[in-house]
Amino acid sequence: MKKSVFFLLVILSIMLYSCIKGSLSDLDLGGGYRLSFTGHSRDAYNSDIIGPKGGLLVHSTVIDYVYDTTFIIAIQRPWNYPIPNRHTLNYNELRKEIDKVTFRQYWIINKMEECKFLGNTRYTKDDTISPRAIYSNVYGPFQREEYLLKRKELGVPDSLVLKKDTIR
Repeated sequence: MKKSVFFLLVILSIMLYSCIKGSLSDLDLGGGYRLSFTGHSRDAYNSDIIGPKGGLLVHSTVIDYVYDTTFIIAIQRPWNYPIPNRHTLNYNELRKEIDKVTFRQYWIINKMEECKFLGNTRYTKDDTISPRAIYSNVYGPFQREEYLLKRKELGVPDSLVLKKDTIR
């Protein structure tokens, strides 16, 4: 009887520990900022950039990012980008369709500026259809040309290079 109880406790402890450790920890981007993953894999489908006070600064899908002590720059492929018949697709089918989307948005976060919540807005017809929060130190979403201009204006160093920004 004692062996059965002990064995059961060991099994329950292992199961509980694996549930806790099964979710991925966030990646520290410095200054209290982090790349947060939901689910059990570090794929771009479940990644967001979170601010120092817990605010969602850049929503899924962050497909590339780079940072230094002052800036975080990121490329986002919005998870909710309009896809025909989206509501009829299962999760895996939807992921395959999203992988085909070439639309990208660029973001710049200045970690040296105060991260102050300014309110909510809606994306424009050129972006996506979801509302988003606006923060004082978050610039974007931008199309590539706008991003390059803002990057220069803010003084983002040339050493911060996004790997998935294939147009140089």
